Amino acid sequence: MIGTGAAMYFQDFRLDILVKYGISQIDFLRASAIVHNALGLGVTALFFVHLYMSIFAIKGAVHSIITGYKEEEEVEVLHSSYYKKLKEKKKYKTSLLILGGSFFISLNMQILHI
Repeated sequence: MIGTGAAMYFQDFRLDILVKYGISQIDFLRASAIVHNALGLGVTALFFVHLYMSIFAIKGAVHSIITGYKEEEEVEVLHSSYYKKLKEKKKYKTSLLILGGSFFISLNMQILHI
């Protein structure tokens, strides 16, 4: 998008490769606008997919984003290599905390819901 945006912003340039293939500046500008709009739609679609996933699709994702803490099962499934390293090095604490009425286990500076 940066390249197509720059092509639309700086309209008074002359590229020899465009002249070689017989492409005029206005044709290049039109193509840049179409590609720029298509890329913008793609970025917008990806933004809304990520928004949906963080709010509705994955339980507790917003809470994890805000606090930085994840449930133990989620860490075990989605971040299995990190979870295995913690288990192997035994670098986790098992202290119970009451947070928002739920019980949590602290695991290497992450509070995991049990």
